[in-house]
Amino acid sequence: MKIRIFRNVLCTAILMAFAAGCTADLEPHIYIPSEFDRTRSDFNKPLKDRTGVTICFNKLKTTPQKIANMAALECARFNKKAEYIRQKARFCPLLTPISAQYRCVANSSQ
Repeated sequence: MKIRIFRNVLCTAILMAFAAGCTADLEPHIYIPSEFDRTRSDFNKPLKDRTGVTICFNKLKTTPQKIANMAALECARFNKKAEYIRQKARFCPLLTPISAQYRCVANSSQ
């Protein structure tokens, strides 16, 4: 009897842990390849300029317009505009596997 209760509790705990892992954040985010590399001279310092931005996303959870807006806002922080380059499925984490790459170019109104 005690073994059956223990097994049920254990199975329930494992299922709950699995379910918690499946509800990970699938929102698009800016990919920073060396984000956790503490040996970099610019580690944990704000960017002074940006030449491009890569946004990781899950196509089931977002829209192309949201990705384009994120890129435009990030490039606008440096008084630049976002120019679409390409889309790849190589750099990003498993739950947000697709990357949209943009180049940040100077505004023509400057």
